[in-house]
Amino acid sequence: MTQWGSNQYYSFKETNIACVQLATSLLDSYSLTRGCLKMLGTKLLDQLMFGFFDSSSDIILQGESGRDIFLLCSGQIDVLVDGQVVVKMPSPTLVGDKGIVSMNSQRAATIRISGDDPALVMKIPMESFVRDFKNKKLPDVSFSQEQGIFENVFDAVQQRLFEFMYLQKSLWEKVTNMSQQLNEQVLAKQLDNQKDLGWSAEVWHIVQNHLMVKYNIAWPANIPINEKTFYAFLRRILDRKYGNTSKPEQLTQKTQEWRSILSNVSSRVLKSLPDKSKPIPPLDLELFNPNIYRMRISGLLNQLESRYKSDRVPVEGEEIKKQPAENFFGKGDRSNEFSLSNYLDYFEEYYQLKSSKRLMAQVAQKCALIAAECENSFNVSVVKMQNFIEQVKGKNLSLDDTAEASKIDPAVVQSWIATLTRGILHFQNTSNTVAAQTLGVIHFNPKTIPNFNALLRAHKVKFTREQINQTFNSLMKTTGFQAEYLTNAVLHQAFHLCAVERGDTIPEEEIVKNFWFPLTDNSSMNYGDYQVANLKSCMLVGKNFLKGVDQPEDENPSETYTITSEKETLFFALPIEKIPWFAEKNPEPQVLTESFLPLMQWFMDKCIEQFSYLVESRDRIVNEWSEIRNSIIRSKKIELFEKRALKLPKDDLKRIITWLNRTLNISLDPKTEIVSSQLSKKIYNTFLRLTKTENPALSVEQCGNQAYTKWRNLLYEIVDQIPALNRAITKLPGRASRPAFNILAKQLTPLLSPLMKDTWEKRNPITSGKPRLNLLSILLPEKHGGSSAVIQLFEQIIMVFANNTELLIQEIRSHKQTLSQLYEQQSKADVSAVQSGGQVDIRKESSLQLLTSLTNIAES
Repeated sequence: MTQWGSNQYYSFKETNIACVQLATSLLDSYSLTRGCLKMLGTKLLDQLMFGFFDSSSDIILQGESGRDIFLLCSGQIDVLVDGQVVVKMPSPTLVGDKGIVSMNSQRAATIRISGDDPALVMKIPMESFVRDFKNKKLPDVSFSQEQGIFENVFDAVQQRLFEFMYLQKSLWEKVTNMSQQLNEQVLAKQLDNQKDLGWSAEVWHIVQNHLMVKYNIAWPANIPINEKTFYAFLRRILDRKYGNTSKPEQLTQKTQEWRSILSNVSSRVLKSLPDKSKPIPPLDLELFNPNIYRMRISGLLNQLESRYKSDRVPVEGEEIKKQPAENFFGKGDRSNEFSLSNYLDYFEEYYQLKSSKRLMAQVAQKCALIAAECENSFNVSVVKMQNFIEQVKGKNLSLDDTAEASKIDPAVVQSWIATLTRGILHFQNTSNTVAAQTLGVIHFNPKTIPNFNALLRAHKVKFTREQINQTFNSLMKTTGFQAEYLTNAVLHQAFHLCAVERGDTIPEEEIVKNFWFPLTDNSSMNYGDYQVANLKSCMLVGKNFLKGVDQPEDENPSETYTITSEKETLFFALPIEKIPWFAEKNPEPQVLTESFLPLMQWFMDKCIEQFSYLVESRDRIVNEWSEIRNSIIRSKKIELFEKRALKLPKDDLKRIITWLNRTLNISLDPKTEIVSSQLSKKIYNTFLRLTKTENPALSVEQCGNQAYTKWRNLLYEIVDQIPALNRAITKLPGRASRPAFNILAKQLTPLLSPLMKDTWEKRNPITSGKPRLNLLSILLPEKHGGSSAVIQLFEQIIMVFANNTELLIQEIRSHKQTLSQLYEQQSKADVSAVQSGGQVDIRKESSLQLLTSLTNIAES
């Protein structure tokens, strides 16, 4: 932009009336700036500024002073606390409001521009409009300006704070769940490896009792229990139970039961281990306690009221009566939210003080400061929880063997992609038969999408041909695309190289005409507007793998499958007519053995690779929505337990009270009837008392937050022990996954069991270990009465894979919808999101119009 330089601010006076109007509509769409605009009017607009800032530019620096606020009109930002990204925020969004109320005006976070494109930022100069309360020259009435500003800031921060409450609960459930799972995985892995765990005799006694209660397994009195005897004894029991492991389903059941025992024992032991003895100790953090927020606001107002007495003479029939501050808090789920404006109106009318506006502005500032400090404390705990989640995601402690992560350097691969893309572009520019292409849409045409031989022939310079050849070979070797069965002749002649730019689309009609293979991990398969799955490098997609089964009547026939890519990449396109068994159904036996079968084996390997990857993708989605679903269920149970006077089943209540008496020294008679809300309060008060006793130097707020954290963690355990609570929870979406490999093996049994009876029955190659199918040993002409019978059988096998792959893709779509529904349910409590939903499009539209107007001014 020639007129507007980067990374500096300009006054809106340098624009035109249209830009000022757009800026005004943006300010009017946020409650905070709308209130400021009403009070300050043209004074605010005269000082309004804007600027275009490059990626990685810091709009606000943590620790610096300043009271201005900023409106991000385009692009996106990262919010960083102590260098850690707390949240990413897209435009349009308002930031920096807490700086207005800070006593020393120090910023609590860094706001950094992120993304690829420059961002349009509007600077709202509140520094100029917040004046010093000590300035006695200013008349009292003029401080209604500051009162209004601080009220608006308070409302904005409080609204955000209680939105964060739901984020905190969600994160806490996720962290607790992940911590539990990770500890279980570590212990299960150690038990499986017979590693010395250092458990005491008491812990091993708990293991013995658990085996008896859960599995009816009595530990022999003459055998000491430890890691090695535990492993040997239980494996011997499973060996006797599943004697005939030659049957694949027996072996699968045996493996699953062994893993289940390890997980169950680990889970039970974890409940008895002290925190310091767990493999992954609990996080050192304090949750934000909403009761502390309410207590701080109430404490401030009680101090205020104790300083003033009303001189009001009661008048008969007068409605103004003294009200406690508690009356200005909400009800039910919003019981900790405070109506500051209503309280200030009441206080001013009831006490009828001189210089009330100056005082009311100070009260509003201090209330806003309390909300801001609580939000800052919350941010610290969020950073810790997010760090923990990222660390856990990087661990893989599954009992299954896992392949090593790929060590391919993406930058090097991308340079090879760029070299071959330039070669394809040269081919297209020098070809005399370039057909018209729809912009951004890929259509396969052998005249415009060359095979490797045609690509080489298009370059007359020997050095360029050698460079392309070397680049191509490096790409094939690094990605492992060619494997051992795909010959150079077939690879160079049958497979066409298709260049795909960022944002290009391969439509459904093209996907199903051919087979497609992405050469990087940057592509995705989509259905309608949402992503079904990422595509792994060299994965097989296309033809009847999307249309292998009868399609149900679609509610929206306009929604179709597409493939898109985030970056410039390459695809191999394999036309049907280039596949030998499609073109020739009855070749000579020698030709079938030497030419057809190796390619059939390579194709089979790709089918299995594709199917395995989709199963993994599906399972990741299922795990994600299962965690969210469990989090929602537990949160609802905790809320019911805490806020409702529920009469618990006698057996559950007795067991829980006995446990609480033993662990927390709560003096409760197991025979005494007590409702859940009373029990919840007793538990919290006990934690509060213990925290004060153990840490006398802690402030009231710190004690409250620590007690709240321990209380919620304990309730997390308690509600899972009360089956009756399940009946009180509304049914949530989500169903179990299909055993994909078992179904696949079952459908392949009629085709393959007669050909490989011994291995198919004893150790099924699909369900045992890493899936594999060796066709070279079974698809021989002499075994099947000729080449045509071999090709027919192979196509039947492929069709089974295609049908199951399509069902798997449909299942992934279904699980994605479940995930979306659960995310929606998780955020239902965010009332503000619903209230402001109608404004979001207006803000975005106004922001884009402002960006366009400023760009046009610069270009003119």
